[in-house]
Amino acid sequence: MSPAHTIASDRLIIHPEDRPQVILALVGPAILLFPFLLSAPLWVEILVWINCWFLLCRHNYILHNHVHRPFTRLKLLNRVIGLCLGFTTGMTAGNWKITHIHGHHVEHSVAALRNRSYVKQLAITDDESFSAASVARHLMRTVPIQWVLPVFILFRESLKPRSYRRVFYRFYLIEFLIVYGAVALLCWLWPAKGAAYFGIIYILVYSISRYMDYITHVSSNNASRYSFANICLNPRFNATFWNFGHHVAHHLHPKAHWSQLPTLSSHLGLMEDGTPVAKSRSFLRFHAPVTYHWYRIREVWRDPA
Repeated sequence: MSPAHTIASDRLIIHPEDRPQVILALVGPAILLFPFLLSAPLWVEILVWINCWFLLCRHNYILHNHVHRPFTRLKLLNRVIGLCLGFTTGMTAGNWKITHIHGHHVEHSVAALRNRSYVKQLAITDDESFSAASVARHLMRTVPIQWVLPVFILFRESLKPRSYRRVFYRFYLIEFLIVYGAVALLCWLWPAKGAAYFGIIYILVYSISRYMDYITHVSSNNASRYSFANICLNPRFNATFWNFGHHVAHHLHPKAHWSQLPTLSSHLGLMEDGTPVAKSRSFLRFHAPVTYHWYRIREVWRDPA
């Protein structure tokens, strides 16, 4: 075994590129709790809220990466990171496991997985046209489901007398109860700040998460064999959101590290087809870069034009 390989095998954080994400995950609760210790004029409180959101708005992407590939070799530390991210975003690791890993990523074979039929409630029609109205309908329908459904499944499966996965569900149910128990306590002690920081931030997290799920799959249906997702090759977007724009490659290789996705996407021969998924450059003048830079895909060597 080479010295370099020995050093790599002994490293606590598996991939050096994930160090910033680990740091952001661990400091997330402190950022969210800091305003509860602050007493200041309203305009200062508003500025603090804006800065908190700016610092925390990417934490759900970090949770996405951590759930697919835990950041460290230490199971206890991975669980602490999951708890920190769950508290920061309101979307616990158990939620991600149920609706994303065991849900969204198996939509293509849900007919053969009867116990995953719940994923149909969050499914996106790949031949639907993007519009402000379609986004609004999707958010109003799925945001409540995204929160309620995993909680229901956790309680239901944890109480089953015979289930080989009962330990899994009980662990994530305990995680949920710890996170939302702490949130409930803080909201009871500071109702206004609880509503501002947990209420608004959690709603934003869930809404943006469902929006991103929508934009990555809506209108993707075309002649390509990989037309189950859209892609975003904008360098700024991918540098900011850990190559999330290479979404087809991510679905084909869900366990691949985010740093490998551009190479995997290139090997698949995927390019943007030139027509934005959204025909308008903005959605009510929000999310313009995210919306505008998502495209349907084409395969370079099959469609060189």
